[in-house]
Amino acid sequence: MVETLAATIAREKAPIGILIMNAKPTREMERRAAAVGIYRAGVDETFPKLQILTLADLFQGLRPRIPNVDRAAFRRAAREATVYQASLL
Repeated sequence: MVETLAATIAREKAPIGILIMNAKPTREMERRAAAVGIYRAGVDETFPKLQILTLADLFQGLRPRIPNVDRAAFRRAAREATVYQASLL
C-alpha cells in the first residue's frame, strides 16, 4: 500500500499523500514512507510527503500535517435545487 501511494504521489506530482489504516504500520512501512521525502511549503514549513495515520489516531484527534490552504482560492460549488427532490421519492 505504501509503495502504491508513493508511486501515485510521484506520478501525479502530488505534494502530499495520506494513507489511513486500521492497523499500526510496520517499521518497514514507516521507513518507506519517510524515504518518499519532505514537502516544503515555505521557508520554515516542511511536511512529510507520505503520511500514515491509523483510525485510532484519527479518533484520538491526531490529524495529517498539511499546509494551510487559502479557502478563498477555491470556488464554491453551485447549490443544487432541492425543489425537485420530493418528486423523486
